[in-house]
Amino acid sequence: MSSSQQSPLSTKPKVDPNGKYYELLGIENWKDATTDIIQKAFRKKASQYHPDRVSDENKKKEYEHLFSKITEANTILKDPELKSKYDLILKQAEYKEQQQKEMDAKTKDLRESLELREKLAQQNKLKKEKSDQVLLNKEMANRIKESGGYDILHQVQEKRREREQKQKNKSVISNSCQVIVKWKKTQEVTENSLKVLFSRLFGPIDIMIFKESKRRCVISFESPASAQKAANYDWKELTQYKFKVKVAGSDDSETKKREFSTSTTSSINDDATEENQNYDLNLRLMRLAAKKQKTS
Repeated sequence: MSSSQQSPLSTKPKVDPNGKYYELLGIENWKDATTDIIQKAFRKKASQYHPDRVSDENKKKEYEHLFSKITEANTILKDPELKSKYDLILKQAEYKEQQQKEMDAKTKDLRESLELREKLAQQNKLKKEKSDQVLLNKEMANRIKESGGYDILHQVQEKRREREQKQKNKSVISNSCQVIVKWKKTQEVTENSLKVLFSRLFGPIDIMIFKESKRRCVISFESPASAQKAANYDWKELTQYKFKVKVAGSDDSETKKREFSTSTTSSINDDATEENQNYDLNLRLMRLAAKKQKTS
């Protein structure tokens, strides 16, 4: 027989790995899909999406496309050889997906393990640094104690407490000797007349701060009795002067701004100087301990 008389070889369609043939036919479990299940599913879908079922042109084009896909799926799956090829593709894809899941799980476990080890290592590092710092502080404290630094520091602190207590007592006494005198705007009062009047009535005056613009004067007597006597005096008996006099106390807001700040300022300066001395002493002791640690 000549070549022109031979029957042409039939060509089979190619299998598309992304064809989703079982999904087009509505078959969920492709591993158990037999020829009867495939044909039954094909007839159902072909009947559902046959182009003759609709009259709308747009809808008809959509149905024609779906019908061609369903027909292609049936052509592949009803052929045992093509179906085997496609099933093998699905098995390989499934195997790769499972491997990827296992790899992701291992990667996640490894990452969590590394993070946990880093966290534990950081905690141990911080714990060791804290422990080393405690030991260093103890060692430096022992060196300071051996050098007699704590005795010196204790003496300085005791001296400061004594100074503060002394200044506190002095402040109480000073306040009890002071009075605040006020008068009205209509009264004409001079510093000299006020000094003469109060010294004659109540006793010797130590200091006077006279402020004519504010109609106010702070008088410090030599004794608390004089100050108390001035505060209790009935000024209604005098026709020329009508004063308001009260003892300068610690709870008086005006006395907090009084001009008798000489002793207070001196105390503040002494405290600041003493604080600087304490700081310098501590600094010298720390340097001494560090120097001994290096040489030892």
